[in-house]
Amino acid sequence: MNKKNILKTLVGIVVLVLLVKFLTIILAEPWVKKKIMSELNDKVHDYNVRIDKVHILLMKSGLEIDSITISSKEEFRVSRNFDGKIASIKFKGIHLLKAIFKKGISINVLTISNSSIKGKVPISGKDRLG
Repeated sequence: MNKKNILKTLVGIVVLVLLVKFLTIILAEPWVKKKIMSELNDKVHDYNVRIDKVHILLMKSGLEIDSITISSKEEFRVSRNFDGKIASIKFKGIHLLKAIFKKGISINVLTISNSSIKGKVPISGKDRLG
């Protein structure tokens, strides 16, 4: 190969990598954020879950969720005043093919950073100790 073909190949690879990263940021990350929030809010009816940002880690095959807020819904504030904040959750080593095709998730490393959970949860008369 001559230098011109090598240069074209390298430029093509760089453009392809930049295109994949751009499409991940513009299309995939907002879709994943919306999907996670809707699943969590559908499953947990007493609380609201909000996520600020989701980053897909292509090189480490993972996911990073930034600024997660969990709070009691207004109608439950009297009996369950709960507020939680998590600065970041990182999932590394996700096997993407299993997650996409087999609907199973395998994660090698989970890191939770700067979490703060405050609140009260009622205990019924039967559940009390003593």
